[in-house]
Amino acid sequence: MIEWLNAISTVVIAIFAVVTSIAIICQVKTARNTNRAWIIVSPANETPQFGYILDPKEPKDEDFGKDKTNVFGVAFKNTGGTPARLIEYSVIYMYIDRLDNIPQEPDYGKIMSFDGLLLVKEDSIGGFTFLKSNPLPTKAQVMAIHRKEAFVYAYGFVSYRDVYGRKHETRFGYLYFSPLGLDPRPAGFKREELPTAYNNAT
Repeated sequence: MIEWLNAISTVVIAIFAVVTSIAIICQVKTARNTNRAWIIVSPANETPQFGYILDPKEPKDEDFGKDKTNVFGVAFKNTGGTPARLIEYSVIYMYIDRLDNIPQEPDYGKIMSFDGLLLVKEDSIGGFTFLKSNPLPTKAQVMAIHRKEAFVYAYGFVSYRDVYGRKHETRFGYLYFSPLGLDPRPAGFKREELPTAYNNAT
């Protein structure tokens, strides 16, 4: 009888030890996930004024002078509770004639290195790129954007490690929205209408 009780006690103690260990592991994992670094990426200018050049056949008007190169800038910000080590990133800015021309999977092209730059809580760093394939389109091409006969979109990613050594990635994508008619929505870069692969995070 005593041996039987001892056996049961041993099993109960073993189960308690296992449950306690699992609980501790879960608590540690939860604490790490709660306090980990989170990098978000936002446009530096959500409502840009598009630069252009006049076609030689067009008469010069009072708008002439907007001949500035089109640049898409972003802010990489750590909104988490602990620092992050930035690894690499990419930012792409595209002009297209049709939304159907946006690939379902993003091609990040040339990858830039951050060389392990430390980004503490609430700190941010910028990045930018020029419009492809022509940083300075014609005025007619810019007007086509406003009429939704052409489109511009920007996308990219940033990878980083948290203080626990785990690697994470934030993908971002923005399509410029131009309201037509009585559409009350404001103009600017929006996440809508891009394939889901352009906006996710780990």
